[in-house]
Amino acid sequence: MLFSCKEKESVKNPKEVLADQMEQHLKTEVLDQWYPQAMDTIDGGFFSNFSYDFIPGEKQEKMIVTQSRHVWTNSKASKKYPETSYYLKGAKHGYEFLKDKMWDPEHGGFYWLVDKQGNPIGDPMKTAYGNAFGIFALAAYYDAAKDESALELAQEAFQWLDLHAHDSIYGGYYQHLAPDGAPISRSSSTPSTSELGYKDQNSSIHILEAFTELYQVWPDPILKKRLEEMLLLIRDQIVTEKGYLTLFLLPDWTPVTFRDATDEVILNHHTLDHVSFGHDVETGFLMIEASEALGWDHDETTHRIAKKMIDHALENGWDYEVGAFMMRDIISMMGSGLLMIPKIGGHRQRG
Repeated sequence: MLFSCKEKESVKNPKEVLADQMEQHLKTEVLDQWYPQAMDTIDGGFFSNFSYDFIPGEKQEKMIVTQSRHVWTNSKASKKYPETSYYLKGAKHGYEFLKDKMWDPEHGGFYWLVDKQGNPIGDPMKTAYGNAFGIFALAAYYDAAKDESALELAQEAFQWLDLHAHDSIYGGYYQHLAPDGAPISRSSSTPSTSELGYKDQNSSIHILEAFTELYQVWPDPILKKRLEEMLLLIRDQIVTEKGYLTLFLLPDWTPVTFRDATDEVILNHHTLDHVSFGHDVETGFLMIEASEALGWDHDETTHRIAKKMIDHALENGWDYEVGAFMMRDIISMMGSGLLMIPKIGGHRQRG
């Protein structure tokens, strides 16, 4: 009898088993593979270009999004696995590169791209998306290390973004910014296939994510107002009735769509008007995370819409052959049907 009771106690339910498998994969196939070998101990920051067998490539440009994600990951890993010392060291190492190399000391804001040594390269345009990731990383690092200088830079980055990119009329944030932070608008010469000057779901959901991260360590009233604003804009305007995100929108949040155009026009503009299943699943999680950070108890509306998004993605975008979400398979709605293009891949989408 005693043996039988102990046996029952030791049996895990399927969700616990899955959680253990996911953590094991995270530790052995992700964290142990990337760290500490991804740290650039000569020029700072992290390597971003590896061969399939993890040999660093010759060209090592450093982008604000990837550098920030490395800082965030090491910060979170240092709290989950405090016995592994190089996670916190890696987070500090990456933070110093963000602060010393990727932050623009003249105009403020984060550069989009620098070379291996940290010198700005390429298009000098800044983005709300990139700056959101900088805030995201800084807040996580502060939470892990309690380094006051990181919180101060996170606050400065938020205030810079809010001052330059926030739309005081329609809400939300402009994505494309000049080096000095001035929003870049579309003109009559802007190609119809260009996303320049549009607002978009991707920058919006990652601003939401960044503000959620920052609000948990800095409950500032203006930040709270912006976090609430972004959650409601995404949930109630960017998410469609069917449960997927509108990709691009005009400044007043009117959707950019080509559904009533010819097939040729739809195909030519598919990057601006398709269903992105990976982002839909991601957004469901991010909305719930923001709602919880704001203390919205019993927030049935956010949970219902998040579930609708994930259900829609599973019903329409899950590839049962390879077991992953399709990437840009559905471009645009044509009447009551869907226009399909050959599958790009069954791997996880970059968000």
